[in-house]
Amino acid sequence: PAASLHPGMYTFLPAPADNRAPVEARFSYMWRKVDGKWKIVHHHSSAVPKTPGADSGLETLEDMYPIAQENFKTWNDALKQ
Repeated sequence: PAASLHPGMYTFLPAPADNRAPVEARFSYMWRKVDGKWKIVHHHSSAVPKTPGADSGLETLEDMYPIAQENFKTWNDALKQ
């Protein structure tokens, strides 16, 4: 194949080490063969949305989403280089 989609899930730990809360996240990479080498041509990561009606204790994890999103942006920007 000349291209491949690689999706998955992971747990992200944003914030300083002494104040971390796990954020469940999902990702996808789009790989493409360029000049015989596999290259990442697209990447997406995002926090998994809260399940409607879920335990209110999970709401505190949503406070971490802006930090996670900024880290995802930094990661994506680094991949562009």
